[in-house]
Amino acid sequence: MDLVNGLNDKGLKEILKKIDDYSKSENKNSSSSSYTLEP
Repeated sequence: MDLVNGLNDKGLKEILKKIDDYSKSENKNSSSSSYTLEP
């Protein structure tokens, strides 16, 4: 499983940041009342 082994901590954080940024931009396009993403 080279793909899993290649997912080091730095890479994982970058992916999570992209997902988080995407989620935030998606939520801006929808109603603010639907924003339920909590830390």
